[in-house]
Parts: sequence; structure tokens; C-alpha cells
Amino acid sequence: MYYYRTYDENGNRTPGISTGTSTKKDFLAHMSRLIKQDALIPDRRKIGTFAEYTESWWIWDACPYIARQLARNASAITREYAKSRRSELSSHLIPAFGTTRLDAITPGMIEEWILSMKKAGTRSDATINHALKNLKKILGEACRLGDIPSDPTASISLIHEQRKVRGILTLEEMKKLLSDEAFGTIWDSHLVHYAINLTAAATGMRQSELLGVTKERFHGTHIDVTTVYRPLSKEKSTKTNRPRIVPVPGRVAQYLELLCQQTNKYLFSIDTGTTPLAGNSITRSFYRALERIGIEAEERKTRGIVFHSWRHFFNTYCRSDNLADAKLQAITGHTTTKMTENYTKFDMQHFKEVIELQERLIGEL
Repeated sequence: MYYYRTYDENGNRTPGISTGTSTKKDFLAHMSRLIKQDALIPDRRKIGTFAEYTESWWIWDACPYIARQLARNASAITREYAKSRRSELSSHLIPAFGTTRLDAITPGMIEEWILSMKKAGTRSDATINHALKNLKKILGEACRLGDIPSDPTASISLIHEQRKVRGILTLEEMKKLLSDEAFGTIWDSHLVHYAINLTAAATGMRQSELLGVTKERFHGTHIDVTTVYRPLSKEKSTKTNRPRIVPVPGRVAQYLELLCQQTNKYLFSIDTGTTPLAGNSITRSFYRALERIGIEAEERKTRGIVFHSWRHFFNTYCRSDNLADAKLQAITGHTTTKMTENYTKFDMQHFKEVIELQERLIGEL
């Protein structure tokens, strides 16, 4: 196949342009026609502005990029992911670059946008990076397809993020929250909300994995974690695409058995199993329970406690009790020791044996 290159009106060399010909004779004839029609250099003005180019980007069933990715891998992109990227595009990228012609966006403009976001101080570093990754995806694809001569984001690096530290509850706080007595006093005898927190603390399962638990996947002594549940995508494979077995202690199993008696499908549901609990409902209930044991909103935020903290709690408790990392990873679904370490939050409550060792050591002096 014959291609040719030109220089555009800005002096930039264009990507290879296909002529659709495979012989030299046809190629020369094709080029002759383009020269006579004054069409040798593609009219980049047809591309339009950034807003026009991204009109359908990240919109499910309308975005060509999503269609191309799903054609290669049916699970490459989820509806939740597309919705988040579309929100970033509308909130951050279109206001900044919407009226600029696509091929007129420069690295300098992008750097200026990043600095303005940082200076404003209203967006976290993570938010800025997510938006920048989105821009890189869009302009990188535009370059790959030949819609722009080069990718202005290629030389732009992400900014350093100060990651939020996720805190965990102490054993004493956990007992206050999840004792049998707490079922009535802290959780108002709401079986579903109490049980999902109890199960999270005892298994370290992700919220989306818990929401995907059905009667068929609970076997009394363990849960088969094969899918996750998300509101838009519904049931999808797990984060690592690997099913696993998660043991369930007897006390937790008792509450899950009660849920099985009142549901048709999903265990953690308030509509007899048709759909799982909503994420914001779980969050509100959890925060209300924290307040009832004396952890107010300000302290909760300072300590970085969220529902996902149960996963950190379980991981830390297991490691402090010397459970082998290989077995712990088989339960939690973590695939690397680094991730297991990231979820470990040792504090003084886990150093009892260290303190005893220190006392023996100093006592021998």
C-alpha cells in the first residue's frame, strides 16, 4: 500500500496518508489527481474544535473509541468507567480546550492548564491526573488515527500525587460496631446493613464483590467470589478476572443464612434480592454507625475511615496474626506483596508481642 507525507499549513509534517493504491502506476495517477484538485494537503479545518471532536467521546453506544476497544476485548471498558471519563471531559477538559481547534492544542497550553488547576487549589492532584490521562487518551487516539499530526500530550508527565492515607478501626471499635448487642443499638436491627459490614470485616471483600454475592454463591462455610456488581455494568468479572473462595466464620454465616431466607437472589438487598444495596446507602449507614460509637465526621475524615477501611482492617489483622501472605492474597484477591503491604496499617494495638519482647530485653539489663 502506498502512503505519502506532506507538511501542513503550520509547517508540521503530517502522518502517513494512505492512497489506497498498491501499484506504482495507480499511486502516481492518484497523486496526479490530488495535485490537480489542490487536495494534496488534507484540510485540517474539517477536524473542528476540541468540543466538536469529543462530542461523542465516552458516551456508551456512541463513542467510536469505546466500540473499537470492546471489539478487541468485551471487558476492556465498563459503563462506570465511561461515565466517569465523560464527567471529567465535561467538567475539566471542554471548559479548557473546547473552543480550540484540535490540531492547535500545544504542550504549552496543556502545561498552563495544569498549573492553573494546581493554583486554584480546588481540585486534588488525583483529579488533575485523571483529567490529564483522559486528555492523553483522546489526543493520543487522534494522533494514531491521523486526525492530528502529533500528540501534544506525549511530553507531558503526570503530577506527583499525595495519596490519601486510609485509616482502620481498632479492635475495640470493631467490637463496638459489630457485637450482637450493636445489631440493635447501633444498626437499629437493620439486618442487611449490619451483615454487610460484619462480612466485610470478617473477609476483607471489596464492596462491589459483596454486592455481587447471591444465594447460589454462599455455601455456608464460604463464598464463591466470581463476579462484582456495579449499578451500570451490573455483574462483571472480578478486578483481577480471577474467581476465588473466601472462608466465612460461623457467626457471619448465621446472619447470611438469615438473609438467604428473605431474598430471591442477591444477599445484600432491600428489595427481596432483585438488586443489591446502593453504594451511597451503605456509606450513610456506616457513617451513622460510626457516629453512634463516638467517631464524628471530623475524626472520621482525619483518620481516613471509609467502608473500604474494612478491607485494610482485615488485611492488617491477618498479617499481625502471622497469616502467610500467600494465603492472605488468596482470600483478598491481591496479586502482589506490594499491594498486601499497602493494605497493612500496623499501630500500637498490633505490637503487643513487640512490647513484651522489649520488656524482656530491658528487664535483663
